[in-house]
Amino acid sequence: MDRYIERCWRIIQRVATKRDLEITVVHSCLGHFMKNVKVNASKVLGKKQVSFGMWLMALLVNSNTLNEMMIIWRNICIVLLSTNQNDQFKISLSTLSKMADQMNGDPEKTNFVLQNVSVTTKGHCSSTINAD
Repeated sequence: MDRYIERCWRIIQRVATKRDLEITVVHSCLGHFMKNVKVNASKVLGKKQVSFGMWLMALLVNSNTLNEMMIIWRNICIVLLSTNQNDQFKISLSTLSKMADQMNGDPEKTNFVLQNVSVTTKGHCSSTINAD
């Protein structure tokens, strides 16, 4: 266990060896994670925002590489921290939407949230997910 934790630490510090990356598989129970996101988001957000938050988290957990995850995270931060829908906001939202489309087109991935939430470049979110 100590070696595993040391490997994980090297990975997040970006000093991992090739071997560290080959033998470490990050795993999380997606069902429990998304349920937790929904429960916590429902405490402070409206129904549409809950669906949008779940869509953003689904993008993160469906990333394949740390680099892809960082791109998604950067764009999520821009979207959520923008005080208005400026060009940067629209570019970031469009980037996230295109990444979701690519993930939906990947036969290796099936994600209920990504497939049932859509976001336009104007920031309008539509969902078939029951937020209750």
